[in-house]
Amino acid sequence: MVKIKDKQPVAGLKRDKDWRKILENLSAPHVTEKATAQEELSKYIFKVTQRANKISVKKAIGILYNKNVRKVAIINVKRKPMRKGKKVGYRSGYKKAIITLKKGEKLDLFAKR
Repeated sequence: MVKIKDKQPVAGLKRDKDWRKILENLSAPHVTEKATAQEELSKYIFKVTQRANKISVKKAIGILYNKNVRKVAIINVKRKPMRKGKKVGYRSGYKKAIITLKKGEKLDLFAKR
């Protein structure tokens, strides 16, 4: 879960409950080689909850990082069958969001705070 800071909510959000619900949609940055390479193009990848949508993800990035989001793309990663001996199960699927920032803006995801 993302740690919620006490910041002023983005315009258009009426109550504290509204922006806290929106922030809960972001789970964590999705760290892979491909995701790290996309940072040069101002694209950042986050795992999000199943109920997250483009609007809530855009607002959450605005609240947490104070950045202007240009585009949000959401992808559902399907569950995959896994086998361990005779047992057949599934690796759980998840949802991820690819966030594109405006030109010249960067996110410092792993800064020490």
